[in-house]
Amino acid sequence: MTVSIRELFAAKGLEIPEEDFKVVETRWKAIERLQEEIEELSLESYDISLRNIAGGDQVG
Repeated sequence: MTVSIRELFAAKGLEIPEEDFKVVETRWKAIERLQEEIEELSLESYDISLRNIAGGDQVG
């Protein structure tokens, strides 16, 4: 069962102006599609990593 954006916002007590609803709904659906694509990827596809090197942003 999927929750509509209207139901989700109503449950949180938020109101979407009707003129903004189409934009919000379009973005909501795009996020849902991306989430579905990510869930279907195999573990080998998760090859992005971050590395933090203390002081690594210094040029010199």
